[in-house]
Amino acid sequence: MPWGRPYTAGQVLDVDKTIPTVTSITGVIQAQPIWNAVVYTVTFSEAVLNAGGLDFILTTG
Repeated sequence: MPWGRPYTAGQVLDVDKTIPTVTSITGVIQAQPIWNAVVYTVTFSEAVLNAGGLDFILTTG
């Protein structure tokens, strides 16, 4: 496509600019607990992909 001409074909995308929020955090009771691990289920206001333990910071107080 030559520069300066409008793009007239292809996929139309809808960009969701709303940041998901945490709606709940629940501790999980494990059948066989690991001595140095605590497991939580974090629920968001909408679908979140590829979130893992390293994406969170534990704070107290």
